[in-house]
Amino acid sequence: MRGLLDYRGPGELLGTIREALQWVKDPFTGESILAAGRVRQVRVEGESLHVVLAIAPGPLLQVVVEDLRAELCDHLKGWSDICVRIQPPNAPGWCSGACRGPRGGRGSAA
Repeated sequence: MRGLLDYRGPGELLGTIREALQWVKDPFTGESILAAGRVRQVRVEGESLHVVLAIAPGPLLQVVVEDLRAELCDHLKGWSDICVRIQPPNAPGWCSGACRGPRGGRGSAA
């Protein structure tokens, strides 16, 4: 497993976050996004969780993002401020994404 490249946050959350990432499937390989090497960074900032994924934009991207948010919310009880940023594998400097605030109402770009 290639796994998580960069984690910045409390050590006690790492195992739970890894477990959540194992349940999210990569649409191209069928394995978890963690095993497929899609997770570039996970950062905990206060009560916010930021995840950077290396995946090409496409019709299945929204499914991956929603699955990721759902698994993280299920595993990290009480966490709902989750920001997912997309970094296409062929353009490492480009990032775009969407954030969802504490009540799921914010939809701003990150």
